[in-house]
Amino acid sequence: MGKGHIGAALSASAVLMDLSKKAQRKEEVDLANDLQRHATDYETLAIGVLTECYNKDKEMSHKLLNRELAHWGGNTLLALASSAQQMDFMDQACCQTKLNEIWMGKMAMHTPTWKIVLSLLVPFFIPWIKFSPAESGTTNVKTGSKLRSRKNSNKVDPGCTDGDPDEDDVEFTRSKSRRGRNAEKRPTYSVGCTGSVKDTVSLVSAAFYFYTAPVTKFFMQQTFYLIYLLLFSLLILTNLSPTTVPNSPGLLEYVIWAWTSTLIIEEIRQVVTTGSRSLRYKIADWFSSTWNKFDFVMYFFVMMCVILRYTLQGDSFEYARMMYSVTITMFFLRFLQAFFVNRQIGPKVIMIQGMIGDVLFFLIIFAVFLLGYGVATQALLYPNSPLEWVLVKQVVYKPYWQMFGELFLEESEGEMDTSTCSSNTTALLLNSALVQCSHKNWLVPVFLAVYLILTNVLLLNLLIAMFSYTFNKVQDQSEKVWRFYRFSLIYEFFTRPALPPPFIIIAHAVRAFKFCFWRCCKNEETQSTAFKTLESSLSKQEVDKLTAFEKNGMENYLMRTARESREHIHTKVTSAGERIERVIEELEEIKDEVERIKDEPESNMEATTLPLPDVTESLGSVNQDKLQEQIVRLEQRMQQMMDLMEERLAVRQVDEKEGGYHKPHTDLENVDAQSESL
Repeated sequence: MGKGHIGAALSASAVLMDLSKKAQRKEEVDLANDLQRHATDYETLAIGVLTECYNKDKEMSHKLLNRELAHWGGNTLLALASSAQQMDFMDQACCQTKLNEIWMGKMAMHTPTWKIVLSLLVPFFIPWIKFSPAESGTTNVKTGSKLRSRKNSNKVDPGCTDGDPDEDDVEFTRSKSRRGRNAEKRPTYSVGCTGSVKDTVSLVSAAFYFYTAPVTKFFMQQTFYLIYLLLFSLLILTNLSPTTVPNSPGLLEYVIWAWTSTLIIEEIRQVVTTGSRSLRYKIADWFSSTWNKFDFVMYFFVMMCVILRYTLQGDSFEYARMMYSVTITMFFLRFLQAFFVNRQIGPKVIMIQGMIGDVLFFLIIFAVFLLGYGVATQALLYPNSPLEWVLVKQVVYKPYWQMFGELFLEESEGEMDTSTCSSNTTALLLNSALVQCSHKNWLVPVFLAVYLILTNVLLLNLLIAMFSYTFNKVQDQSEKVWRFYRFSLIYEFFTRPALPPPFIIIAHAVRAFKFCFWRCCKNEETQSTAFKTLESSLSKQEVDKLTAFEKNGMENYLMRTARESREHIHTKVTSAGERIERVIEELEEIKDEVERIKDEPESNMEATTLPLPDVTESLGSVNQDKLQEQIVRLEQRMQQMMDLMEERLAVRQVDEKEGGYHKPHTDLENVDAQSESL
């Protein structure tokens, strides 16, 4: 039945969802809804198969997530789900436990955050952390067999090969209780001086495991980033002068430039090590992230700062200072991504991103009202204004601040102080301190009143409603959204070198040397350590074992789903059959009663007591012929329902013999509804 069933389902869901969006843009509503429904079905199939595999063997399921799929561009299941924004798949326990495992590295999963931060600040506390150096050295509780480990691995990499590769058959029988399931226990070890004692790791190995864990790299990176922001702020606040000033640029500014250069080199490394095969797709894949787009603009501004720093002198140097101010603001905003690691603050950052889009739509609508009011009032207050750039400011400036309460009432009503303004053109030319007096016009206050009602009452409340909708949409599924966006953060710090900027340049130099050595000597092992990613490097036998495991999980899931569907249909058929039997019994009673009434004399008609109250009330007013017609019609409808049920059951029996997977037939639901109407 092929290979890569989960990957195929995720890819099909991604393609159908993209087609649904295109159909939605072309106003093909029915087609878009149908495509979206099918995309959801495929994602549900992928989730079901992954859950089935995870309930059987967690270790093998984790390998499935990070196995390289040759038929789908060499991507992994996690990468496919992330690129297609399939949050339901990423929300599964299998994905989240694997991400937690990657995030903690070789440290024990229960290690608290405060202990990691304390050990980062004071390395002498590292021995108080427990480690699990062999990810695959876990014990299979059900079989009692030990799983193989890779000693040279420095991360919890899905490339580690667990299990005995000599096993050709993959047992896949669902246990009947949770206690009897195949569970894995990840052992933890204390830190010893040399690691010679049983169940201990050496002090050097513990330090290596600690500093190469993604969670440690994250906290170390953020610590040095805060130092970078502090130095950058000191530069702008205290030591930013033109090049004509002695000792300018200073040492601090050179340090900032060098530090920023290491950050840019790290972004280039991320582009080069992307899984795409061509440079064009590498760049496109890198630009698919919103944060990477933000980084590109931010680093472009840094280069503009350096250029303006050396080209502008004197009063024009103020533009260089302004560029520096905008750049450091962007660097501060870039720190928001660090909050994604927190379960409570992370969704709030996502809300802010969504609300920024709401603000942009609001500004487009607001610009219509602002320009309409600004041009009208400017023409009435200052007729025949000279064509200058300051005219644009006067049209936009006052209406914008009037929305926030700065009304400029004296100017709007034409009651400005004549000592500071003049309507004489000659006086204005001779005295630059004077400003032009506004003309008094009764229509301007009317425009102001209508403008304030539309902006303060209508548009602002519209913006608040949009914010509320975005907040509720994210808040209702905040846990799912946080888990989805956490993948990109974990992936970035898994592939990032252990040294933080600016010392990261040393790691880049080592990686570049290893890559050049691989190109010269064609050493695949050196290449894999030079550019390490989440994809697993498995042997053909291990890949075949995972394929068989995934196939068995798929077959088990489809059989279980079909069995549940049959049980559901059988329940419906049984319920409908019982109701039809009750209707038949009531019809027989009515027929017997009608025959008995015909045989009895008319004098005894009124004294007859019928067991069914409905028949007693109707016999006095309804003709016996009509009653007989109703009975015939009921019998015909009942016969049609029986024929339909027999046909559906025959089709179901054929499906079961063929072994195919079919969705429940909706005709049985119609039979159920008809039986209820009887």
